[in-house]
Amino acid sequence: MDEGRTAGVSPGPRVEDPAGEAARAFAKALEKRGVEVTRTREAEAPASAPRLARVTSPPLEQVVQRLLLASDNDAAEVLLRQVALAADAEGSTAAGTRAVRRTLDRLGVWPDDARLADGSGLARETRVPADALVDLLRLAADPDHPELRAVLTGLPVAGVEGSLRHRYTDEASRAGRGLVRGKTGTLTGVHALAGYLRTQDGTQLAYAFLVNDATDDYAAKLWLDRVSAALSRCGC
Repeated sequence: MDEGRTAGVSPGPRVEDPAGEAARAFAKALEKRGVEVTRTREAEAPASAPRLARVTSPPLEQVVQRLLLASDNDAAEVLLRQVALAADAEGSTAAGTRAVRRTLDRLGVWPDDARLADGSGLARETRVPADALVDLLRLAADPDHPELRAVLTGLPVAGVEGSLRHRYTDEASRAGRGLVRGKTGTLTGVHALAGYLRTQDGTQLAYAFLVNDATDDYAAKLWLDRVSAALSRCGC
């Protein structure tokens, strides 16, 4: 229920018993409808129990799109563990990163100097160069790899949605609104933006900008907005 967040927002603490919390909320909803609930407790349904409802996951493509649009770090970590399970390994971060590295290496977009320590990029040990991000974006746009298309379609549109909705607001970056699509990356002192855009002459470009050791976090994000907007104005 509400992804187990006690405050309803992220980041923030999580409930210790997600299933129990959901059951208690369901009980309260039933009581409001006049259904008497005597107690809630953990139990195992017998094999003969009738199915009352069923929920299935959205397709993986939609999960990836939602993850990128909202910059959902929790979903990224869960997805990394699912990658590990799909590779017939244990559902751990270490197994997931190994599976990702093998796949990207097979696709030819994993440089020797890259380091992957988690699924969300929050780990300081994770190091991915800008050119590797551009190579991955170009691969996702390749007609020979339709399975990667969600990497592009899930990227937020500047000034319109997701993590870029409230960006590109000053005069120097406003030209990028509606034209630039990109995924943000934010740590204290570290800021990134990678995605694609169309220039004024219709050329599609993949880009990636990384700012390390930023002394002013706001200025770093503003620079990322402005430099990507500048690309959208060019006639390359």
